[in-house]
Amino acid sequence: MSHVKEYGAIRWAVCAAVALAAAAVASAAPGPVARITTGPGPCGASSGFGSVWVAVYGTGRLRVYNVGGNPSGLAAAGGSLWIAFSRSGTSLGRLDPATGKLTRIPIRHSAPGFLSLLGGSIWTTTGDGYAVRVDPTTDRVTATFPIPGTPAEVAAAPDGTIWVAEKERNTLTRIDPTKNRIVDVTPAGRGAFAIAVAASDMWVTSFAGNDVWRFSVG
Repeated sequence: MSHVKEYGAIRWAVCAAVALAAAAVASAAPGPVARITTGPGPCGASSGFGSVWVAVYGTGRLRVYNVGGNPSGLAAAGGSLWIAFSRSGTSLGRLDPATGKLTRIPIRHSAPGFLSLLGGSIWTTTGDGYAVRVDPTTDRVTATFPIPGTPAEVAAAPDGTIWVAEKERNTLTRIDPTKNRIVDVTPAGRGAFAIAVAASDMWVTSFAGNDVWRFSVG
């Protein structure tokens, strides 16, 4: 793994970076324009097909569709909306937004949570300690990668590698998607959780700590 910088004194580094970027566009602070009641536990959101979609963990509802379970992660791909069912599931859901038809895609692992469309593949992490890659054109699992502990968010780095944060053992796993193999595992902050890409670097939050770590890719 390449060079890492720890920003212990900048607790909200990512939020500050977003605020600075916004300030370059407009001097006025953003304000809410609407508040939409969803039900208990809105946790995942995605835009696509002319709508903003919200997964409501507590009710099993997605926008106006009752998909059951505990929907969490969302991603739009291949004309469908993909859904991770968190603790209640061993599959992903593929929803046709035109008809409301829901197809379950078995992934052979339990409690999929985070969900991302990266490089043409759907990626999810599971509660039993895996990162799972799915081809949205065939609805098939193309690779699984053991991530011991509790894997969290998945993101694509500028060099094309896939990064997986893991919050129990405080690690980052890099995956080469062209060969479907793990490149390396490196230490990260306490409770490594969310990943953002900015300034050609990877920014990883420490959910159980009080800092954000910045990793240089090259």
